[in-house]
This record gives sequence, structure tokens and C-alpha cells, in this order.
Amino acid sequence: MGMIKVHAGDWGKRYAAMGPGWTGRYRIILANGLFQEDDTYFIDTDIASIEVATEKKVKRLASAAGWGLAGGALLGPVGLLAGLFLGGKKTEVTFVCVFNDGRKILATTNQKTFRIIQMAVLKNEINDKDDQAKGNNVELIAKLGELHDSGVLTTEEFENKKAKLLDEL
Repeated sequence: MGMIKVHAGDWGKRYAAMGPGWTGRYRIILANGLFQEDDTYFIDTDIASIEVATEKKVKRLASAAGWGLAGGALLGPVGLLAGLFLGGKKTEVTFVCVFNDGRKILATTNQKTFRIIQMAVLKNEINDKDDQAKGNNVELIAKLGELHDSGVLTTEEFENKKAKLLDEL
């Protein structure tokens, strides 16, 4: 589960968590505290758009200290310095997220969590376009039926064009 820190937006400052839900969709929980009644839940299909505001590398002191201790235990003083210097680097992404109902948040999370959200939103956009294309084919078949009923298309022409459109579904 990824942690998200909300800096500003329609819900104010708070922490959020993101993880897979029961249905396989990613859920975002905007929490006021530990399991409060006014917590807000979203799934990835509720997100209209997501854009990067900033992306920066940060050094986590506790993580660097852990790497330093591990390096020191394995390689002595040189390992200690290498672990302190190289460990604890992470990329934080600050992003703007707009939900389908028009509400927005400005939030920060790690790069991995952001990429998961971003990919889920992209997948939803692709599915929406596929659904729109399928809807257009259904409309075209209905129009072909009207043309056939009015005698503009022969039965053979109607069946051939309808079969092509149905294959695209």
C-alpha cells in the first residue's frame, strides 16, 4: 500500500493510502484519522486526470542510517561511509489529481505509487475510448438497418457491412 500526503485541495491537508481493493481496482482512501466515519474512498476510475507538478530526489535519513549500519557490518568503515552516502535515496512526485466530480488535490507520494496511479488512469482512458468506439459501431449498425429498411441497401450489402462492424466489437 502506498502512502500519499495531501498538501492542499478540496479536502484540506491529510494523509491518504492507496492499494488494491476487493474488485482489483486501486482504492484511494483520504483519511481524517484511523477509520473515521468521514474518511473518503475513491477507486481509480474516479480519477479524471493526473499530472506531475514536481519530481525530486530526496534522501531519507533513517534509510541511509540503516544502509550505513549494514555496510559497516559487512565492509567495516568503508562500507559504513558507502552505505550512508548511497543509501536512502528516493524519488518523490508531487502531483495534481482531478476527480470526475471536479474536486482536486495536490499531493506527494513515492515514484512507484504515482506510476501505479498513472497507469490505472491511462488504462481507464483506453477502456473508455474502446467503449466509445463500440458504441459508435452499434449506432452505425442501427443506421445501416434504417437504410436497409428504406431500400437504400440490399440485404446482402447490409449483412456484409453489419458483419464487419460486429467483428470490430
